[in-house]
Amino acid sequence: MTKRINPSLMKTSRRNVLRGSVLAGAAAMTGAAAMSSPRAPKTHGINAASKNLYRAADPQAAETNAKPADLSGYTRVKQELVAPPFAPDHEQVATGGPKIVEITMETDIRASDGR
Repeated sequence: MTKRINPSLMKTSRRNVLRGSVLAGAAAMTGAAAMSSPRAPKTHGINAASKNLYRAADPQAAETNAKPADLSGYTRVKQELVAPPFAPDHEQVATGGPKIVEITMETDIRASDGR
């Protein structure tokens, strides 16, 4: 089964269509793998202007003149976490004013394979 759609291009055949789809899939996988790899900021060429940006990203090195927020006027609500995909008890429409929702989250540093 060969059919010419455009005479200046190669013949359209099952083999050429499969070859093109395999090449397109390989290109997509290569591009996705390249974009998913984490990249750390390059700090070897920091100039004076960007030096302040990297220093500000470190919370211990950052200097601030901001006053601490007064949260004493807000209602505090304790909420129990539940396992996904469930949602904790909540209201569909918020009632009352702003609230501070307190939760307790326990983390386990052991590997997921039981080690």
